[in-house]
Amino acid sequence: VNVIPPNYVRPGDADIKIIVIAKYIYGKSVIGLLEVKLGICNDSSTTAMVFKHERFYLSEADKGRKLLTFPNAGYDEFPVNQRLCIFAEVTEKASGMKCGKSDNSAHFTDNPIKIDCELTPPFYRAILPLQLQIRARYPNGEVVEDVEVQATQPDGTVKRQTTGRTGIADVSVDIGNTHGDLQILVAKTGQLGVWCDFKEFCSVCGGQITVRPKVLGKQQVGTTADFEIVKAQNDNRQLPITAIVVARGTIQSSQH
Repeated sequence: VNVIPPNYVRPGDADIKIIVIAKYIYGKSVIGLLEVKLGICNDSSTTAMVFKHERFYLSEADKGRKLLTFPNAGYDEFPVNQRLCIFAEVTEKASGMKCGKSDNSAHFTDNPIKIDCELTPPFYRAILPLQLQIRARYPNGEVVEDVEVQATQPDGTVKRQTTGRTGIADVSVDIGNTHGDLQILVAKTGQLGVWCDFKEFCSVCGGQITVRPKVLGKQQVGTTADFEIVKAQNDNRQLPITAIVVARGTIQSSQH
């Protein structure tokens, strides 16, 4: 028995669609009773609050694969940021033997796609372009293709890329040895309520140039995330360590 859940459940979705596969190890379809329970749980919970409990019959016509549709209802308030818990149990008609499968990888969410740039190295060389790696994922970790990333450089030049099969868009931003504003727009056609998590990037040249978000936290997709490119002032301040080499637990060399 196997369960294929939806990627996520949003408040506006009319239905929750689930696929249950019931086959013997040699490939033949199982015929019998299918019992399905849907519940709500959080990341740390070991039990779920059940809001749906239904029974179905697996016939030979199903060929071991049954698509089930449940109304997106049954709770007082939409359980945003909670998990959808699915338990499916099949009782074989011939012998009465039972076999079950559970899954809690799907989330209830109003932000169906998560955007981050955690794969972008935190340090770069100011004389070279900043290579941004923007990643798009569903709440269950699956990657999202065809998310458009648009970066507007300080000189007004616009760079565009879309996420591929890996869910990553590689955007090369040429900020040079200057300061100014960098704008990044992330959007996906037909998808709203997506949020971006961005971080700060520093050049390895003594931390002299920093690219940092103007507003910390999350930016909604479809709006522009504003960054500022800041040059450090030569006021005899001690600059932080930007790179170290560690071998066998000991710092061997450092760059300031």
